[in-house]
Amino acid sequence: MADTKYQQQSPASEAQFAARQRLCTLFDEPPLPRQELLVNLGLYTRASALARIFFLNVIFELITAIAGCVMKFGYRACGAELSAPIESENQCP
Repeated sequence: MADTKYQQQSPASEAQFAARQRLCTLFDEPPLPRQELLVNLGLYTRASALARIFFLNVIFELITAIAGCVMKFGYRACGAELSAPIESENQCP
């Protein structure tokens, strides 16, 4: 069988690819102490991914004030599955 290489298609520009590669390099060799890496993950996250995290956080904060259980049935929003854990004082048993 032939060894086929696939290349992911993306609308990102060459400059964006270079910036992502720089982020990966900085993540592999962080300029800050290794034990602080998890506390500062936002530094190594693309702006679009970080914006999605903030958006989902706002949505979940709005719905946790509603009495009852919050359940996930494979719902997708903006092309991304809402699979973040929901922690609330009103959790279901």
